[in-house]
Amino acid sequence: MDATQFNDVTLMACANGELDELTFAKIRKAAADDPAITGRIEMFARTASALGTAATA
Repeated sequence: MDATQFNDVTLMACANGELDELTFAKIRKAAADDPAITGRIEMFARTASALGTAATA
């Protein structure tokens, strides 16, 4: 699957656990076959974590 199939907003929502089950399943399946998708999701998760930490400091 092509890493560009999912836009950044959708992958951010995935990282934040904000997707419906069907969309989440499609992304997880694609991520299993494409490390670029996994990397983008992980980047958004790290960013959200850093922003959450900064907001509470």
